Amino acid sequence: MLVNLANGKTIEMSIEQYLSMTDDDFQYLVSTNSGDEIYDPFYGSVLKYGENEEEEIDEEIDEGIDLEDQDD
Repeated sequence: MLVNLANGKTIEMSIEQYLSMTDDDFQYLVSTNSGDEIYDPFYGSVLKYGENEEEEIDEEIDEGIDLEDQDD
């Protein structure tokens, strides 16, 4: 997910990372001038760039796991 910082720059992080961050973490990112200025409203959009390859990899991993065959 894309997160817009107070300095106008944008960073990309997972939802889990976003939810675990504190105000001090965001302030640190702003103070170190982290992120990029993004002018393209379709940056990272599925409409423009197609599906995310990371999701395809996760699906392949999930299909390879069969919990019924595991011995306890």
